[in-house]
Amino acid sequence: MINQSKILSKTLTISVILLFIGVGIQPAIAINSIEPDNSEHEEITIQFFETDRTYNHTVMLSREQIEELEDLIDDFEIRMDNADNRLETEAIYKDIVVSLNDIGILPESMSIEKAQRLVTGKEHNPVAVRLFERLYERNQGKMGDNENILCSIGGWCISGIGSTRGIMTITAPIWNYLYKTIFILGEKFPLLEELFHDVLLDVLLIPSMVWVYRPFGVGFELFFGGKYEYPDEIIYFPNSVEISTLGLNGKKTFKGKWYGHLPLSPFIFMIHKGEKKISYGYPGAVGFTGIKIPSLGGYGPAQFLFGSALWVKLGEEPPLD
Repeated sequence: MINQSKILSKTLTISVILLFIGVGIQPAIAINSIEPDNSEHEEITIQFFETDRTYNHTVMLSREQIEELEDLIDDFEIRMDNADNRLETEAIYKDIVVSLNDIGILPESMSIEKAQRLVTGKEHNPVAVRLFERLYERNQGKMGDNENILCSIGGWCISGIGSTRGIMTITAPIWNYLYKTIFILGEKFPLLEELFHDVLLDVLLIPSMVWVYRPFGVGFELFFGGKYEYPDEIIYFPNSVEISTLGLNGKKTFKGKWYGHLPLSPFIFMIHKGEKKISYGYPGAVGFTGIKIPSLGGYGPAQFLFGSALWVKLGEEPPLD
């Protein structure tokens, strides 16, 4: 009986040792077999904006595919510079969607036709479209050179660009006030700030977003430039952009440093506790549906986007808050 126990004990010991050896060897073999393939590819995350939701789609592209994508974007910019009307723009947008699908950018769940409707504004709520048509009709003679309505929008944002749902921007004054109040009180009552982020945001914000966007999806807001608010000073920063729009107010091109100038409150994106700083963004486009692609090759925070917007308005100086 004792010998059997010893034999069983030795058997288990040897089995455990062999198991650990096997576990140690297996990852090394797996890593060696995958590494050469990964080294020839780059991970790219594409962001899709529908009328009521946005989501990311990550793909692994080879160097050849990345070069195709770079050439496609260069060709897009040339064709947009030469486009004179919305029909030409729509044809360009449809062509680029087909090319993106050929490269392997579109998700399997999204058809070419769906993506084409997305970037050309055909997914917009008809009620919202009519509302902005009337806005243009009433203000046709008053609209400036730096705004457009029911337009295509495409190009580069060199310093990046933020986006959020319409309910966030429309109710920005309320949420900004809550954030700043909690930020101040949180210095003395940390539990209050924790309660705000963990409970109130889930209870109040998420249901309101679902309620507004599921029945009445109108796209997203894009932010151009913003400001940092410190206790004793405010620092403004624009976005470097190269963007073309073509809509009811004609063709408008923006190159250089710009701020969002829509008549909406700036939106708080982040509160930096350690620096005692609040980051705001200025809305420059509403009702955006389309596709956003990060810079290729890891060259900084530039982003290429193309799609449709209900209203775009930018300015070279910070807007009056």
